[in-house]
Amino acid sequence: MKSFAIALALALSLSGCIGAPIALTPQTEQRLQA
Repeated sequence: MKSFAIALALALSLSGCIGAPIALTPQTEQRLQA
């Protein structure tokens, strides 16, 4: 379960960096920290 969360966070980070600056928004940062 923990590895799945890590993979999900990595996928979000990669898609954010490649697709849009959404990954840099405070809301996304809160989701990653949660």
